[in-house]
Amino acid sequence: MTVYLDASAIVPLFVADAFSTRATEFLRAKKAAPIISDWAGLEVSNVVARQARIGALTAEQAAAALANFDFWRGESVSTAEIAALDVAVATQFVRRPGLALRGPDAVHLAMAQRLGAPLVTFDVRMAAAAEALGVAIATA
Repeated sequence: MTVYLDASAIVPLFVADAFSTRATEFLRAKKAAPIISDWAGLEVSNVVARQARIGALTAEQAAAALANFDFWRGESVSTAEIAALDVAVATQFVRRPGLALRGPDAVHLAMAQRLGAPLVTFDVRMAAAAEALGVAIATA
């Protein structure tokens, strides 16, 4: 099963949080073939760096998490590039009233839709938007 992971599903694989067990068990149990965007590296790096800045992670923990992510990204996942079509579709998504989508989340939804891969996310608002837009969700 091919699935598209957003940052909320990737970070718990490398930094212990409330979703770590669910994220790890989902990928293992489903024998999922994850796809991530080329944007994911920036998002994961941003989250980990922020956690280091606020003291939730030491500099060493942050460096280890990012090194593990980089290895995983290079060896275990497929990476999809953001296409102009994704940006155009995401623009339409954020313009829909009532969805309250952020731009990066809308790009993830557009990419998952284009790739035909169910979205794995722990972001409740993004999952609700995916459902409203008819983007498939893989429940983790």
